Amino acid sequence: VLSALLLNHLSPGVLQGGFSTVPFVLHMPTLFEEGVAGWVYKTFGERVLVRRQWSVPLKGKNSPCFRIDLALLDRETLQAFAVFDTKYKRDTRPTTTDIQQVTSYAVETGARNAVLLYPQKNIERAHLSVGPIAVRSVGFDFASEDWDEVVAEVSIYISELIKAYK
Repeated sequence: VLSALLLNHLSPGVLQGGFSTVPFVLHMPTLFEEGVAGWVYKTFGERVLVRRQWSVPLKGKNSPCFRIDLALLDRETLQAFAVFDTKYKRDTRPTTTDIQQVTSYAVETGARNAVLLYPQKNIERAHLSVGPIAVRSVGFDFASEDWDEVVAEVSIYISELIKAYK
């Protein structure tokens, strides 16, 4: 319900109204990640396996786990072919650290595609290769009032990833 209010550019006011509520704080990076993941699942979940907050243990004794925001896997082989990292920040271009992070996710899972998702359209598009990994950055602008415009680029890109994998 709360995400629907925000996506419709509505918010509770500070003036007294007919309903009481308690104060709350929103963790916008999580809200962005969940919004993107929910849309990807709803749009592509019948064609591929969509993993959210995928915990991938690293090899070694007492090793930590990668927690991957979103991944697309083949339903039959369970092989990841794309990993996504959502970046809720104002940067307009991917940093070296962002690229290293999402590339390491791809290497560990065997995915050939690594995607950085930013919450605005006006970003510098990355089209890079790190060894066999294709790294891209894509904008997903929830602030836009035209939902078709918001999802168009991401939808086309994910459809192309699925088609190329199959």
